[in-house]
Amino acid sequence: MAILSAGSGPLGSGSTARAGDAARVTAGEAAPPGPFVTILFSRTQVSAADYPASTQEGAPCVRDNRGVATLETTVAPFLASRSLVATGSLQTGTTLQSRPTCVHEGQTTAASWDAAGRLASTRGWTFVSHSATRPESFLDLTPDQITAETCGSAAVITSHGLPGASGLYVWPNNNWVDPVQEAYVSRCIAFGRQYSWLPTTQMFALTPPYYQRTKGINGGSCNDPTLPCYSITAHGNGGHYNLPSAIIARIRALNPREWYTMQFYLLVTGTSPTYAANPTRWDCSSADPTRHWTNDNERYCWNDFQTIVRAIPATTTVTDPLSVAHAFGRPGY
Repeated sequence: MAILSAGSGPLGSGSTARAGDAARVTAGEAAPPGPFVTILFSRTQVSAADYPASTQEGAPCVRDNRGVATLETTVAPFLASRSLVATGSLQTGTTLQSRPTCVHEGQTTAASWDAAGRLASTRGWTFVSHSATRPESFLDLTPDQITAETCGSAAVITSHGLPGASGLYVWPNNNWVDPVQEAYVSRCIAFGRQYSWLPTTQMFALTPPYYQRTKGINGGSCNDPTLPCYSITAHGNGGHYNLPSAIIARIRALNPREWYTMQFYLLVTGTSPTYAANPTRWDCSSADPTRHWTNDNERYCWNDFQTIVRAIPATTTVTDPLSVAHAFGRPGY
């Protein structure tokens, strides 16, 4: 598969149809861009933590690596072995210089600035804004506060020497707001994230106020109705575990001028450890993905992640959002 580096070159979820956006190339005409895939890690979650749900968001956190494919020591080397890079989002207002912070109700550790710097300098990763403080409502903020949460947050990432910040704004909790996207985000960042199963077409990406589509790769109850895990209710999702075969089928169906963003959270292995306070549980031990389950949408099996990545076609360019903005011809980028 091809690799492209950064710098080379009303409310609701996105659902614009793909019809008519597939490319047709005639003799002498330049080949259309894409297809593209971005591997995105929400809030650059590096490992787990064993804290109660009452733990304050952004507090210093002690990581718990048991049963986790840690981002720096396991995931990034695997991607590098395949000459692939990823993009991490950062909640800049709570990120600490050298210590991880607690996110996801105290159950996960997010990267420090130092960790993000290592991923950028040694692995070629890029980073985008997940806001500064993850506000519940942007409509309650002053203009200066909105600027700090959007363009200001991206500027903080750039000030730490990390590449890619102007490629994507990761709207917290998918609570995107058109007036804010138009008046703030689109002026300094190429795209704003919306959740969708659909890929982002070039036509959709170049339509103001410039959103893109991201598929959150979620854990959930298992897909085998004969097992007790079929009835598990997963925190944050409530649906069934996203089978790797379904994600692979989406990637392999991509056309030129299309872009598929896969967002992962924390990748886990085997069966969950015995925690003192952390309520997350999982079982990734079976060779059959239909038997895999997690009781939290922000846990996904490491073995299934590897299956997905290995199945990306050689004709697909794996890259970051800013590079797609260049390739698609996003105005100003």
